[in-house]
Amino acid sequence: MRYIYSLVFIALAASVFGQDNKWSLQECIDYAMKNNIAIKTSELQTQISEYSKTQAKLDLLPSLNASGTHGYNWGQTIDPFTNQFATRRVRTNSVGISSQVTLFGGFQKLNQIKKSEYDYKAAKASADQQKNDVALSIANFYVNVLFAQDLLEIAENQLEISQLQKDRIKKLVEVGQLPKSNLLDAESQLALDEATMVQRENDLALAYLSLYQVLQLQPDMKIEVEEPELLEVSSSFLSQNPLEIYKTAVENLPQIKASEFQVKSAEKSLDIAQGAALPSITARTSYGSGYSGNNRVLRSDADPTLAIDTIGIVANSMEEVVAPRIEFQDSDFRTKNFSDQLNDNINYSVSFSLVIPLFNGYGARTAVKQQRLNAQISNYQLQQTKNTLLQDIERAYADAKASLKSYEAAKKSKDAAEEAFKYADIRYTQNLINQVEFSNAKVRLSNALLELSRSKFDFIFKVKVLEFYKGEQISF
Repeated sequence: MRYIYSLVFIALAASVFGQDNKWSLQECIDYAMKNNIAIKTSELQTQISEYSKTQAKLDLLPSLNASGTHGYNWGQTIDPFTNQFATRRVRTNSVGISSQVTLFGGFQKLNQIKKSEYDYKAAKASADQQKNDVALSIANFYVNVLFAQDLLEIAENQLEISQLQKDRIKKLVEVGQLPKSNLLDAESQLALDEATMVQRENDLALAYLSLYQVLQLQPDMKIEVEEPELLEVSSSFLSQNPLEIYKTAVENLPQIKASEFQVKSAEKSLDIAQGAALPSITARTSYGSGYSGNNRVLRSDADPTLAIDTIGIVANSMEEVVAPRIEFQDSDFRTKNFSDQLNDNINYSVSFSLVIPLFNGYGARTAVKQQRLNAQISNYQLQQTKNTLLQDIERAYADAKASLKSYEAAKKSKDAAEEAFKYADIRYTQNLINQVEFSNAKVRLSNALLELSRSKFDFIFKVKVLEFYKGEQISF
């Protein structure tokens, strides 16, 4: 019954993993490069830095602004367009266009351009680092799937051996050459191997689940990893020592480039802060006009009143000296046309301003000190990144050497266990050893095979890590 249950489980697993959709490691990495959320986010951050870089260059251009106002004045005020004293409500309008450009600003804008370029390069390198991290993580889970598949194959082989052994013992028991207890022991071993295979199926399912999660596959997507044709175990990585690998990594790995660009960006931030303490020169020009409701002219159809005013008396004759006076009513005037006023009130201006910072609460000096410290911090962070990289390479190199030794030892152990099991199988069939001794030989062989598989895939992945540090593409 347990054997039937195991076969049913295998069939169900085959429906999950037996898809005609095999992906190589490179295909898995390519999918993640296009769909991973962290990678997409880092690419958007790179675009933001690119926009900032472009804007820093555009900030060198003059500003150009148009303006317009519409308002009313009440009470006693001087009309700005007629220069007359007004006591009633006056409507005013003004329109204009102005431009301003910084002729000298302590080289702040030029340094800002350089800083934004370094920020963009740092963001781009950080995005590349994110891609490398994801690729390395995928390679790790991909190898775990291969390892789980190898363990399942070992379990299937062990189950097949136990099944054949049970069938053979059953025939010998039936003809009376072996006691029935041997058959019961064989059935017990078969049941244990069936349980082991079920566990290996579960391990494979979990390994696939981890790979799906790191790939961020859609729930309805199922893939099967493509097993490489040949996974060689070679000591060729020993041709370079850790220091040589480190020198190559420093030249190629994006996390080092990102830290270097961050140092340069911090240095430009210091230059910008120092520029704030220098004088600045600004040029400004404007063109405008306006309208006033107090700007009134005589109507063409005005009907003035003629009056005579006495302006003096002749001394001898006492005759009055008179003069004509023309009187106008308020209705004889109209507000000057809007378009005429705009043409008449046109004004231009050009100005230059010089600002010399004398005292601002030591703000500029404090900013310089802060940016100088930030530059030092960036240098320390770069050095720390390099130190961490060297330590990681030294550890990876040592791990790879240890894994190679473990693999070589496991290979010898496997060969010895196979030979021992071969003789144990013969002796058990001849009833020269008991079931316990036979099971021990079989367990030793199973453990040797498991250790050989574990050490092989562990070594392969650690060598891939070293190849990654050398700037090589992660692939099988």
